[in-house]
Amino acid sequence: MVAAPVSADPAGDLIDQAQAAQGRGEKELALRLGQAAIVADPARTAAYDMVGDLYAADGSTEYARFYYNKALAIDPTDANATKAVAALDHPDGQRAAKADTSSK
Repeated sequence: MVAAPVSADPAGDLIDQAQAAQGRGEKELALRLGQAAIVADPARTAAYDMVGDLYAADGSTEYARFYYNKALAIDPTDANATKAVAALDHPDGQRAAKADTSSK
C-alpha cells in the first residue's frame, strides 16, 4: 500500500479546501476545514481570517469579530482582519464583510 504524500503546508491545503467548499455553498464543511487549519497552524492568520469571513457571511458578527481579533493578536498588521473589523464596526459592516468573503 502506498501512503499519500504528506503536504508541506497542511494548513494552507485546509484553507484552500475551505475556500473551495465555500464556493460550492458547503458552509458547514468550509467552517470545519477553516477550524482544522487553525488547529494545524495556530499562528497562521489566514485561517482565522477565513473562519471570520465565514461567520461574517452568515451574519454572526460576534463570532466573526472573535476570529478577526485572534488574527490581529498574532499579527497586528493583518490587513484582512483590520479591514474586516472596520467593516463590522461600520453601520453597513455586515454587508461589507460579506462582500469581502467572495474575493478571498
